[in-house]
Amino acid sequence: MLEKHPPEMHYGCGGREAPTPSDQGSALTTSRTFISTGAGAVRAEIVSPVGTVTVTTDPTITNAVITVSTPDDNGPYATAIEHATHDERPTQGMEGIRVEVPEPHGTETPQGHSADNVTVDVRLPDDGSSIVLTSNSADLTVYGDLQTLSLFSHSGGVRAEGVHTLRAVTSTGDIEAQRVDHQVDIATNSGNVTIGAYSGSEFRAHTATGKVRVSATPAAAGGMDIRTRTGEVTTRGTDDLDERIITGSGAHYRH
Repeated sequence: MLEKHPPEMHYGCGGREAPTPSDQGSALTTSRTFISTGAGAVRAEIVSPVGTVTVTTDPTITNAVITVSTPDDNGPYATAIEHATHDERPTQGMEGIRVEVPEPHGTETPQGHSADNVTVDVRLPDDGSSIVLTSNSADLTVYGDLQTLSLFSHSGGVRAEGVHTLRAVTSTGDIEAQRVDHQVDIATNSGNVTIGAYSGSEFRAHTATGKVRVSATPAAAGGMDIRTRTGEVTTRGTDDLDERIITGSGAHYRH
């Protein structure tokens, strides 16, 4: 049974209690922690309608550690955390763990707390792990390198360091990656797309009003398919690529 903090109870896979973290002060919180039973690279799937999701690849761990929490000790957000579920099964040739936080019900929001005060902290082994986030508005921040990053969201955005493959479908969220090594596949309505160093061979970014900015490295090859209705397109280092850039009233700036 989940207890409030203090004392704070954490659960690993199969009902196993996870190690209790160090004292975090006297503030009341509600949290649960899930630890994957399989070691090594993992595909973590997170379903969280609201909040913020932070992913860190950690060379010191061999099992995925996922903590869902809220500063609330009661109310709809605390209830959502208490009813979070998880499942494990191999997927796409690697270990897989899925954690789902249900939609918070009710309009009660404690004074001083934001409407999206659900936090998902994901720590993954750094040997080729992947993340999939399905959300309505949760933003995703990634520290470290991932094999695949996939986002399916309405207004949530992405800020990532390095990924091999980046896929995103969003309406208004911005997508930003410092480095992509293989593939970019993004569809958005008004979200901006920014790729800092693209070294891949497959690039597709379709947006209506969002801006697209991409800088290709000398290692980049293959085609580049960028389409906007009114959004500006800025490309750098793409002269040797097979570009297909279609804009309505948006301008194309080549550097």
